[in-house]
Formats: sequence, C-alpha cells, structure tokens
Amino acid sequence: MPKLGSSSLAAESSFFLILLCCCITSALSSITVNANGGHYRYGSVSWKKLQQQPPVIEFTVEAVFRRNFGSANFKGSGADGFLVSGDRFKPSGYETIMFDFGDGSILMPMSFVVDGYSVQENWIYSVATFQHTYPLLLSDSAFSYTTTFKGCCRHSDFVHNAHTSWILANSINVRDDGGSPQLYSIPIHTVVKKLRPSDPDPYVYIPAGKVGEILGGRRGELAWRLAPIIGAATLNTETPRNDPSFQLNSSTGILTVLAGPVYDSDLPSSFSRCNVTRACSGGDLSAGL
Repeated sequence: MPKLGSSSLAAESSFFLILLCCCITSALSSITVNANGGHYRYGSVSWKKLQQQPPVIEFTVEAVFRRNFGSANFKGSGADGFLVSGDRFKPSGYETIMFDFGDGSILMPMSFVVDGYSVQENWIYSVATFQHTYPLLLSDSAFSYTTTFKGCCRHSDFVHNAHTSWILANSINVRDDGGSPQLYSIPIHTVVKKLRPSDPDPYVYIPAGKVGEILGGRRGELAWRLAPIIGAATLNTETPRNDPSFQLNSSTGILTVLAGPVYDSDLPSSFSRCNVTRACSGGDLSAGL
C-alpha cells in the first residue's frame, strides 16, 4: 500500500480547514531537488488570540521533515551530525520556507525547535511558535486575513505530488474569533484493502480540539475543503493534481479514496461543514472566504 503523506490541515477563524499544495516561486540555496530529494512530510498550523486591541495572535506551526536532508541548515547535535530533540534550526528548501501573515508581513527565515525524531524512520518533528500584531481594529479596517505556511519540496517518496511545493492556508478573523482548532491525528495512515466486497470500508478518524483557553470570541464551527489544482514547483514539470477517485461528501463529511494519497481537488467548491454536534452540511464556499 502507498503511504498517505498528509499536507495536514490548517484551521481558520470560522474554522475552515484548507488543504493545499501550490507552487511559490522564490530564491534558493545550493541544493538540487532531484539529487537530494524532497524533505517536507506534513504539517499543521493553529493560532490563538492573546490581545484584542490591537489584535495580537500567537501562531504554532508543527512540521515534520526528512532528517537526513543534505542542507547545512539541517545539521544538528546528534552523534551522526543531524538534528535531535532540543536543536533549533531554520529549515531551507528548494524554495524559501516562510510564513505569510496576510497583511503584507512575512516571517523568513522561520526558526523551529526539534521536539522529536527517529533515526530509523528518518524524520524530525519540529515546532515554531511566534506572535504577530495586526493593525488596530477600526470601524472600516480589515479584520479577516489569510495566512500561509509555504515552501518546497514535499517528500520524494510520496506516491502523488512528490517534489512539489506545499502551502497551508489559514483564514483568521482577528476581530470575532479567539483561536482555531488543532489537529491531533497521525498524518500518515496505512489502510488495508478489504478482502471481500461485503467487508466494511476501512476508515480513519481525524480528531481536533481547541488551542488552549481561547480569549473571548466565538467557538465557531469546524469545516474543511480540498484545494484546486494550482501548478507545479519551480523547474518541476509534473503538476500536482487530485486522483479522480478522491471524493468529498458535503452532507456527511466523509472522504472516499479509492486509490492512493491525493492533495488537491478537481472540485474545489465541494466542502464539508460540521458543528460541535458533528452534524455536517454542505454550502457555497464563496460565502465562507
């Protein structure tokens, strides 16, 4: 079975979980993607409001990278010269790894701390936490922003969309909302093919919870969608796209995957919205952005 490499979901203020993998053009260090391979496996973005006026938001980015990535930025204090728990590093890639706050401000380079690693499975789990102050909330000022965590390249072992850029988008309402959900799911799942047509379909739950104690604001509802096809990474001729069998039921919130991992959608307007009672319904995506 292929490995399901998730580009994890990022939550928004009305709690849209948006799954994207796009191409962002930027400068690069001296690595060659085909020689060294992609290094990003999966990640997630969450946020909480620390102050109402002006809005101060604390973001947490969790990201897992290939541990033996051949860049000087991935060298650490381990016996083998690579990163281990407690090491701080600024990940580099074929395209600049950055966080865009959506108001014209960009954080780069980003600084992560390694919180876990595996030599045998060749990964590091890292966390970056940082704060950003948005403009004062006035009667005619903006209060909704789209943040993005982006870079290149996705892991070279993925069956679909290897060596392509990633982007985790997070729509936030800094006036009305206090924070986002945070995913607690294992991003890579092995699903065993059923032996007989009468056997039940295999399934995976994706649990999520709130980020700490949210300061004021509404709790909101949980919703998510798939991204459209948006192009390949720089110098990569293969456009990341969805497998046609990947379907999202907007009434039940159930994803059906008949073959392989997929990370974007031919039907981006199809999305699922679920409230705290787990009741789901469909809707018009344009109304939520």
